[in-house]
Amino acid sequence: MVLTSDIYTNDGVLIVPTGTKISLIILKKLYNFSEIPGIKEPIFIEQ
Repeated sequence: MVLTSDIYTNDGVLIVPTGTKISLIILKKLYNFSEIPGIKEPIFIEQ
């Protein structure tokens, strides 16, 4: 799966850019950021 949009924190910091392949490391990073400060949703991916 590949991101089709940038992922930002609720504070406006880019944490994962468009085109990034979803890996276990990326999922862990997103999980950590989802707690504090949070991430802007929705997140769009392509298979």
